[in-house]
Amino acid sequence: MDLFDSEDEGIAPQAEEVTRRFSTEVRNLVIQRRPELTSGFGRGGSLIPNGPTVKFGLLSSRALIHFSVLNAVRQTASVKDARAKLWELARASDVSGIKNAALIAATPRHDDPTLGPKQRENLIANRLEMEREADAVDMRLLAVTSVAEAADRVIAMATA
Repeated sequence: MDLFDSEDEGIAPQAEEVTRRFSTEVRNLVIQRRPELTSGFGRGGSLIPNGPTVKFGLLSSRALIHFSVLNAVRQTASVKDARAKLWELARASDVSGIKNAALIAATPRHDDPTLGPKQRENLIANRLEMEREADAVDMRLLAVTSVAEAADRVIAMATA
């Protein structure tokens, strides 16, 4: 049995891969619906003088967006990733002057039948904590449950 478990762990996608896939699917749908937003994807900038370039999900003159995935199984790592992205958003907002900034986070639906009671409870608590942390730095956390919903949020922010 241990052999099967260890083989499955190697197959499971890592958090970065899951977030990359989510952001790519959102980007593709947004571009399909609004091709004029193409140039905003994958852009970045330096958050400190002479610092490395940090890429964002979308960076335009109107909006600053990062993407994240709150994984029900790897919640601790997901929350740490969201915190880091919120810091990057807050810093980039300060540097650029773009106040229309948000972390769009894919989250499981609360009625997802694959979630156990403890996972569901932790998921709600972690989402509320991330919302409080976003509010504390004048950022927004936009929780979504589908790529289509995320694309709608990106389009609304980028065209507001």
